[in-house]
Amino acid sequence: MPSSSFWTREGNWYKGQFHTHTINSDGAASPAEIVTSYRKRGYDFLAIADHNRLTRVEKAPEGLLMISGEEITAGVAEMGGEFHFVAVNIKEAIDPKKYTSPQAIIDAVRAQGGGVIIAHPYWSALTLNDMLPLHDYFGVEVYNSSCHYSIGKGNSANQWDDLLARNIRVYGFANDDAHHHCNDHRPDDVANAYIMVKAAACTTEHIMAAVAAGEFYACSGPGDGPVIKDFFIENGYAVANTSKAKLVTIAADCGRGFGESYAAAKRGLITEATYKLRGREKYVRLEVADADGKTAWSNPVFL
Repeated sequence: MPSSSFWTREGNWYKGQFHTHTINSDGAASPAEIVTSYRKRGYDFLAIADHNRLTRVEKAPEGLLMISGEEITAGVAEMGGEFHFVAVNIKEAIDPKKYTSPQAIIDAVRAQGGGVIIAHPYWSALTLNDMLPLHDYFGVEVYNSSCHYSIGKGNSANQWDDLLARNIRVYGFANDDAHHHCNDHRPDDVANAYIMVKAAACTTEHIMAAVAAGEFYACSGPGDGPVIKDFFIENGYAVANTSKAKLVTIAADCGRGFGESYAAAKRGLITEATYKLRGREKYVRLEVADADGKTAWSNPVFL
């Protein structure tokens, strides 16, 4: 099997996320306060995704690219929850009342040149029956920091794997869903998740093209999480190169016994892992946890 680097594009790495809220919906901070908070924490791009509303930021801090966004309530799911879609790079607000199905909303976003991320499927109690009929969207939030901090349902890796195992080729995103909410037992949900995108430049055109091609990985914070330096297939092995990590897992489909985890010794950390493919895997993906418990998720390599 030929080798291939996970990162195929030339360019630089840019940090950002697509899901945060302001006082224009149910957030506690103004748009100006939110964009300033993210720029101070080193984010290069940001989308405000207020509920069923397109919040425009006329003047962002220098060095922060603003990409338009909206979180759209897209109907009732099988278990009684709601579909929430993060629409990115849209030109006009989308009124969900005008559409008869979740797929019709995805189609409307695409008609504007934008893309859709299924928000917090674990938190929303979305089932396979809910998600399997959907198509032509970017992916799912594999991690949502607000859902994690509020009720412990921020990690949707199981829902993502359920789709990938059925050959639904979608990407995994990490977003904050920040509302600037916090209390004595809940930390602030601002700047706790992000994606790292490899793009030729930090422009809307280049960031969106790289995202559409899967040239990014997702991370939980706060601050900087693990770095995925490369993840590729070579001579029948999946090979991972990372920053110093406590646990590196090459996850695969096919159920019990497939994939491999590498745990660091008590006094050391690891930076690489390999997994010998058995020939039945449809895909492999990478999860990396550092000594502080922060996690990075690669997008899948399909076999």
